[in-house]
Amino acid sequence: MYKRSNWKSIKRNNMTHRILLLIGISMILPTTQSCKQSDSADQQSLFEKKAEIDPPVTYEGEYLTGLDFPVGALGGSVIRMNGKAERAWWQIFNNYEERAGSGIVPNSFFAIRTKTDSVTHVKALQTSSVGSFPAMSSLSFQGEYPFGWFQFEDDELPVEMSLEAYNPLIPMDLKNSAIPCGIFRFKVSNPSSEEVEVSLLATQQNAVGFTGYDTIAGENHRVCKGYGQNQNSIVEEPGKTSLKMSGTAGSMQLSAYAKEVSYTASWENNSSLLEDFSEDGILRGEKSASSPQPETTVDGALATGFVLEPGEERTITFVLSWHFPGGTFGRSDIPEWYFVEGGSQYENWWKDAGEVDAYVAENFDYLDASTRLYHQTMYSSNIPRYVLDRITSNICVLKSPTTFWTKEGYFGIWESTSYKEEWFGNVKHVIHYAQGHARLYPELGRILREIDLNTQMEDGLLPARQGQPINAFDGHFGSILGVYREHLLSEDNEFLRTAWPRTKKAMDFAISTYDDNHDGMLSGSYHNTLDCNVSGTSPWIGSLYMAALKACEKMAAIMDEEENAATYKQIWNVGIQNQNEQLWSDSLGYYIEKTENLPNTLIMADAVSLDMFLGQWWANQLNLGQIYPVDRTLAGLGEIYTTNRYTDTGEGYFPMFRDFLGTGDTGWQMFMHTGEVPENSIFYYSEVMSGFEYAAAATMLQNGMLEEGLGMVKAISERYDGRFRSEGEVHMHNNSCVFGTGSPFGEDECGDFYVRPLSSWSVLLALQGYIYDGPAQTIGFKPVWQPEDHASFFSTSAAWGLFTQTQTNSTQSSEIEVKFGNAQIKTIVLAAPDQKTGSNISVVLDGAKQSIDSSKQTENTIAIHLKSACKVNPGSNLIVSFDLDE
Repeated sequence: MYKRSNWKSIKRNNMTHRILLLIGISMILPTTQSCKQSDSADQQSLFEKKAEIDPPVTYEGEYLTGLDFPVGALGGSVIRMNGKAERAWWQIFNNYEERAGSGIVPNSFFAIRTKTDSVTHVKALQTSSVGSFPAMSSLSFQGEYPFGWFQFEDDELPVEMSLEAYNPLIPMDLKNSAIPCGIFRFKVSNPSSEEVEVSLLATQQNAVGFTGYDTIAGENHRVCKGYGQNQNSIVEEPGKTSLKMSGTAGSMQLSAYAKEVSYTASWENNSSLLEDFSEDGILRGEKSASSPQPETTVDGALATGFVLEPGEERTITFVLSWHFPGGTFGRSDIPEWYFVEGGSQYENWWKDAGEVDAYVAENFDYLDASTRLYHQTMYSSNIPRYVLDRITSNICVLKSPTTFWTKEGYFGIWESTSYKEEWFGNVKHVIHYAQGHARLYPELGRILREIDLNTQMEDGLLPARQGQPINAFDGHFGSILGVYREHLLSEDNEFLRTAWPRTKKAMDFAISTYDDNHDGMLSGSYHNTLDCNVSGTSPWIGSLYMAALKACEKMAAIMDEEENAATYKQIWNVGIQNQNEQLWSDSLGYYIEKTENLPNTLIMADAVSLDMFLGQWWANQLNLGQIYPVDRTLAGLGEIYTTNRYTDTGEGYFPMFRDFLGTGDTGWQMFMHTGEVPENSIFYYSEVMSGFEYAAAATMLQNGMLEEGLGMVKAISERYDGRFRSEGEVHMHNNSCVFGTGSPFGEDECGDFYVRPLSSWSVLLALQGYIYDGPAQTIGFKPVWQPEDHASFFSTSAAWGLFTQTQTNSTQSSEIEVKFGNAQIKTIVLAAPDQKTGSNISVVLDGAKQSIDSSKQTENTIAIHLKSACKVNPGSNLIVSFDLDE
């Protein structure tokens, strides 16, 4: 079942392991960035407390049937694991399409052998048998991305067995998050009262030459048209033994991190491998092998054995690396988005899988510890775990075939991973919802904005998709807002200096084409993310227009263009007044569309729109101020929560294109009409899609509506609970998910690992009330979640860490602790409780009091300006404290 519970042994063992790592991280000397860990016992207790009072979700039984967990490189080269612990879908060969039955690499699995006295057992470490290797009886799974933990159960085995699968994911460190490898760590413990002999087996097909789309068939499953010149060899080094695999199309390498490793560069068949391994857990074979004939390959294996005394445990690490150069990406029918043999970014760093493997081994302590530090810092937050899970799990989109990163530096994003990719590239009106990628990797955000701006048409339009010059104005305005976000997430003004001329051109095009009278009301026909044209002004795209204007006013001022800044401000001032007056319905109590009913356009009419306040959602994230009055905003958000909510009872729910609601699932529909649905209603009006829901939920949280906002996130969490929802319960469009929906990793819309749910990161920003301006060296927190006892992960332009805050009736203390990188801070913005005034303000960095230049309180917001910027390094603590007066 799907539940919150503590595993009997793995939880104790993992917790001990994690605590030791927390203590040991401070001794690691990374090769690229500092990663010093604080010795503070408070951090340990926060992490432990989180697991104790809000434990990880355990997936088992039918709640494993939809699991789809990607392990691999940022940029789309991944292996996808299922709920049987199979590495079920291999998409490391530059194969990004989901084709049913494809991507299967046979003869590649892990196994265990145990022996007590005269009793020997051998099992495949998955719940499906592999030829003669019998399956484990059952397993359960816990996952906190990028980590996935499989806990195996089998009464025949005298040991307890678990697998931890992951790939390095280190915020602010793109290269080390994009290593083409998977790390598989097996923990074996002996709870019995007698000694147990244990051997672990890792066997791997040399799949070099496999396209990922063909079928590997024939005797012993080794025949494929791309095979024929495959070679395997064994390389032994102190503490590591590797199986090197090569061919004409690239290379792979499997390594065991252990002192005593036996091996075979090839094995005859599954039965002979079982016989050899079962005998004594030691493999006997040649150190080299090659394809015996054309269109065939060879399978190699590594094994390591050890003895476990009663109560003892051991962890063995296997690393699989790969390198397939010259990949082709994009669409052949769209020259602007077609990269013929363009290759992958990782080719710039490593020439083959051997170099990847050597790099991982040399830097393993840094890669492993820094990834764990990110995970531990995130899960030291006292935000509810289901929220943290939704925030973190959608980051897996970056490590899914939805993305590709070419050797020349182009970062491509499909809308999703799906069958027969049908879309043009880097779709702005979808990607602008995404937030997590830019917050964890500001450099990636800037790369994507540069790509956006490079697609600009001569008249200034930022087209909807690369290669498709459609005027989707939600994407156009979203890209402009993205430029301002990327500026805020920079160290200085250089990015903006380069981006501003084209950004200004884009804003001026929108004004001259759709608001030539400068009244803040859009006029004309334009496209949008719901794949249709609308006309006039809606609160959805109208508020985006207002947010983009305010962002451009800010950017123009930074660029010393006072006249342009004044123009944008004037249109903003008129626009917020006109939109508020003309779109608000007193009778309905929310904002509605003012359509022009132009030919070939669809309408929202008086429907309640889930995206009613999308511009406000953006504005709050970028600290741009209020667009519509607060009271009306709250009323409209309340209407969304109650009116658009829908629970599928299994009777009659059949939206126009896609249905992601299983029986009993709850979601919020895109539009809810008050009466009969117009014949020319906007597309997808009755669909439920989580990327939109997160934006609405975050807007509620930004406005203090915790019950409603968290309720929406909870409902999404319960939809992506691991249970497979397939045809008959849900239905999909022709290019939607191949396997149905329900995986906790990679949420669906028009395909798996859809990019829009990266909007879930905005929920974190809303709960912590985050404010950041890198060039201005400003950071701020105004938590709506437990301001009296708050803890949450934060990231800046070059650092990340943990923010904590406590309040009593008379005092407040806020702590900014950097875990990785460093942060330059000169201005700190905090919130005092309502009706309270802050006094006796103190700012202390690692025990040293900082000089305050000035401080000012406006309502409950306190801005503290230091005389000089302080540099907060890893392990440093910046503490702001003050008294609270009535």
